[in-house]
Amino acid sequence: MNQQKILFPLDYTGFSEDILQWAVRYLDNSTCSISCLIVVDTLEKLDKLHRASKILEEAKKLFETWGFNKVKCDFIIHRDIPNAVCDYANTNSIDQIIMATHGQSFARMPLDSVSQKIMKNAKQPVLILKNPALSTTEEAHLSRDQVISILIPVSDEKTAGRLIALMEGLVNKEAAVIHVLHAVVYDTDNIGYLNMKLKEASRIIENNKRALENAGYWVADAEIAVGEVADVISKYANAKKSDYIALLSWGRSHLKRLCFGSVSAGLLKQNKHKIFLFSEGKALQIKRKAVERIPMLMQLRPSIRQ
Repeated sequence: MNQQKILFPLDYTGFSEDILQWAVRYLDNSTCSISCLIVVDTLEKLDKLHRASKILEEAKKLFETWGFNKVKCDFIIHRDIPNAVCDYANTNSIDQIIMATHGQSFARMPLDSVSQKIMKNAKQPVLILKNPALSTTEEAHLSRDQVISILIPVSDEKTAGRLIALMEGLVNKEAAVIHVLHAVVYDTDNIGYLNMKLKEASRIIENNKRALENAGYWVADAEIAVGEVADVISKYANAKKSDYIALLSWGRSHLKRLCFGSVSAGLLKQNKHKIFLFSEGKALQIKRKAVERIPMLMQLRPSIRQ
């Protein structure tokens, strides 16, 4: 099996310890090659260099204790943290970037200042985890074989298909119980419109459920709920006692940015659940869009020949 190169951008806060404790328990040490990076944004305070060196030393020791044989640790002096992380990922052929946030900040900076810039500019898929800290129960019993419940909110017919590739290697299919949810926003008294939206929702749910099952996941239920999206997701996660909520960041267009701002960002800031926030990365987005254009180009080909 090919080694997957994973980059962990670390900082000087408790986030670093939380994300590493999560990583050594969830990631497969036989298929993952680890890189830990700290970007030092100034040379004025030499104590930052000392702290960075100490954090990286402890990170390397932790991964090696848990059986990870390929662990690389670096620090970079650069004033632009997001660009430094992206450049490092490209130079070192990183396959995925994993970061942690508690919702309000990342590395004591606004969420959109670091995390979103990396998600927007990285060529690689990016995963942001909210609340990665493990509870006492998880510390005692957690393993890759422990059953975990994951809620996947879907917004269109292809959401699950895109998440499947991003979850590969991070989620043990045999130990995952998947709940699929599609929220319908109903802000009109037009019953005909609501019926149309519910019919569309049924198709979205079935297609996502089928994609997950074909990929080898067990889908315990796939349901439709009416209401404000963030509230519906939060209540459903509580009802199903979900361990994680897996969200897909939609990119940069106005509509998709609105979706991220009103739903994903809201859940990151307010929800108490552990959250996976996935971004496909520029390279995968370009590849997917090219594949999606093939049917359209095939339809145009006869008219081009004429």
